[in-house]
Amino acid sequence: MDEKTSGRTVELPASHAFVVQFAVPAGDGNPFRGRIEHLASGSVTHFESLTQLGEFVVRVLPTASPAEPRDPARPHDQRKDRHGPHER
Repeated sequence: MDEKTSGRTVELPASHAFVVQFAVPAGDGNPFRGRIEHLASGSVTHFESLTQLGEFVVRVLPTASPAEPRDPARPHDQRKDRHGPHER
């Protein structure tokens, strides 16, 4: 996937995609608490700070290989199936 940014094209491979969920701040006011998932591998962790969030990304990305180009004839998700062959 490409995205235009300031007149230049930025490569955004699916192997580097994450979902980050931020929890509702607790009484301590820490807005950086939540959960992060690396979509390609299914690796998940909870974090209590931006430092922990960043450490997870740095730890997971070296193991992520660039995704193969999508085949337009196969519109379904091409990630490795995290479930058994008969589960959905």
